[in-house]
Amino acid sequence: MTLGLSYGSEAMLTKKQYKEAQQRALAYMLKAGVVLSEEEKEKISIADFGLNDLEHQGGQILTFFNTDRISAKIIVLFPWQILPEHWHPAIGRDIGKEEVMRVRWGEVYLYVPKEWISTNFLMKRYGKLETLN
Repeated sequence: MTLGLSYGSEAMLTKKQYKEAQQRALAYMLKAGVVLSEEEKEKISIADFGLNDLEHQGGQILTFFNTDRISAKIIVLFPWQILPEHWHPAIGRDIGKEEVMRVRWGEVYLYVPKEWISTNFLMKRYGKLETLN
């Protein structure tokens, strides 16, 4: 098990905080109807992305598999918690990585540049389009 990292003089997550976040994330997964083996329940990792503010910025992640091109994960966000921006861009011969997200329970706000939004998809799927700009 790897504890979340923090940099500088900030303290990283304690084992108690890590375990509490694991148990809380597991409760959300079970509430969403996710069926997990006992081994999978123990593999939930906690990432604070070095920001030392897990309640507001971070993620609770169960990785089923991860390759250079694709991964299968369950990511739990606590209420009002933000998953920090990150990228998997194409660099040289590496074509990068795409992410597909499905919300199983609750509400997620995804912030992307307006030009990335497919109006036709959103209109068909949700019947409305809301943007910040």
